Amino acid sequence: MREADKTTHHNASAFLSDKNIWKLCGVYFCQIIGLYGISFWLPSIIKDSGLTNVEVIGWLSAIPYVVAIPAIILTGMSADKFRSRRMHFSVALVIGAIGFAASGYVGHQPVLAVIALSVAAGILSALSLFWGIPAAFLAGTSAAAGIAGINCVGNLAGFVSPYMVGWLNVTTHNNSIGLYAVAVFMVIGAFAVRAISADLADR
Repeated sequence: MREADKTTHHNASAFLSDKNIWKLCGVYFCQIIGLYGISFWLPSIIKDSGLTNVEVIGWLSAIPYVVAIPAIILTGMSADKFRSRRMHFSVALVIGAIGFAASGYVGHQPVLAVIALSVAAGILSALSLFWGIPAAFLAGTSAAAGIAGINCVGNLAGFVSPYMVGWLNVTTHNNSIGLYAVAVFMVIGAFAVRAISADLADR
């Protein structure tokens, strides 16, 4: 798509009143809830499955990230080929949510926990797909400001996610509840991205 056909804002008021930018802030917030869930709690989940050897936990914690590498590449290629960023993003988030929910369900089964967390790493594919959406319809200073604004608002989830999961785990005395909450946010983000028009997101 030509830069001339993309959205530009002539003043701050027009920028702040752009509903699509605020929608993307919400979507990114939900996504970052999941991203911090995998990066912050992954070793703890593996440890809670019954392992005590720190070195083994460290090696196993790397597996979901290794699995995510080809997934990121393939989903990006597929999204570009079929021009369907929203669909691929939604599917990646839902798959990640299923992985989080499953990791909370498998309990003291290390192998199943690692498999579930590898599925949860679908959040990393979603992250790589997300930034193609604002870049698809914003141009110039609007693109720079939009990406910065989305990043600032969305990254508030970096504060919310660890505290939310920790509080839920302590309050309920069940380490699975926090993971289920993360999964719920990811599903919300998967549906919320549909509020962005395909004409904008999939240009």
